[in-house]
Amino acid sequence: MSSSFYVYVGNHANKVSVLRMSPETGELTKLQELRFNERQGRHQAMAMSPDRRFLYVANRSAPYSIHSYAIDGENGTLTHLLESPTAESATFIHTDRTGRFLLGAHNPPDKKRRDGFITVAPISEQGLVLTPQQVLHAPQKIHSIMTDPANRFAFSPACDADVVMRYAFDVATGTLNPDGLAPLYIRPKSG
Repeated sequence: MSSSFYVYVGNHANKVSVLRMSPETGELTKLQELRFNERQGRHQAMAMSPDRRFLYVANRSAPYSIHSYAIDGENGTLTHLLESPTAESATFIHTDRTGRFLLGAHNPPDKKRRDGFITVAPISEQGLVLTPQQVLHAPQKIHSIMTDPANRFAFSPACDADVVMRYAFDVATGTLNPDGLAPLYIRPKSG
């Protein structure tokens, strides 16, 4: 695998850019730009597999989906593998520590519908994110979701609800369970 540094950018645009960063100067050089048509939407939230072989990108426009890409280990460029449907517009995605599941925090773009969703989607051995196997309702404006370093729990803050949701995470089945784990309430209006 290359010793170069690569930067992947999908800043609310209809494209994903791949840049190489010089380890000496920090200078960025564009290597690749993947453009999407309007149907393919705006891409922003990204997650990398723990082994750095795959990149996952959330499409924040309807029809909502997650794109799976293979990362070329020699030059950092991307090859599109699969587009899979997901529950709603994903504001944040993150793999569990094994890289076998993709967790997502989803919010409707309609400001009148503020309640969100948390999803868990399996990832195949070939690095493909599949359709979510679990979809849970979440509090208003759910912001992100990540597993702890031991991969036993997942935490998900909700900005408008001033709460951090806690879930037990079963790494064998890739399911979240909120039973017995009370939410952590934070100072009102602190976001």
